[in-house]
Amino acid sequence: MGKRLLIYPLEEIAEAEIVFGKNLWENGIKNKLINKKARKD
Repeated sequence: MGKRLLIYPLEEIAEAEIVFGKNLWENGIKNKLINKKARKD
């Protein structure tokens, strides 16, 4: 029981970090595209 309680939150944290990292990466691409458009204008 004790081990399972430790493992489960770590899996949730890892999943959250993956999602957060993916969002940062996607936002970075969007920001680059926005910056390119702004420079063209």
